[in-house]
Amino acid sequence: TLIVASAVSLGSTAVPLFLLARWEWRSNGYALCFGLAFLLFPAAQHEVSSFSFGFQAEVMAIPFLAWACYCMRREWWKRFWLFVLLVLCCKETLAAVVLGMGLCVFFVQKNRKQGAAVAVFAVVWILASTKLVLPWMKVVWPSNEVLLDATGSKSYYQLEQFFGHLG
Repeated sequence: TLIVASAVSLGSTAVPLFLLARWEWRSNGYALCFGLAFLLFPAAQHEVSSFSFGFQAEVMAIPFLAWACYCMRREWWKRFWLFVLLVLCCKETLAAVVLGMGLCVFFVQKNRKQGAAVAVFAVVWILASTKLVLPWMKVVWPSNEVLLDATGSKSYYQLEQFFGHLG
């Protein structure tokens, strides 16, 4: 059921991409082509058809990222924050993407207040999750299973290599 949910989730990404393209280009035809291009993109199809890798939390975050981008361009800040929070709930390392969105809001859209808030929130999120939550989980559940995410990769180990010793 998680694989079906990820396929539906990934397919639903075409909706915010269509709306974003229609907003930017003011054309239903271009927007439709943009949404279809995403659905026909080989990497997106690979995520849906590669059941051998199992469920991946990052796939669930893709539509939330697309909705966050749409809300960011429309300057619907309450909705934007909701989708940012949903993205961060999918996987802690996606805070780097949210940080990039904050910088985009700050520098491209020239909304200094929202951009700085998003960037600071993303940095606090990644630090809290890697310095507090993951080490706490390692102490509470000391088995190696905690160090493996749904794909079987050692994301905690990778974070530790990047940030240094986390606990």
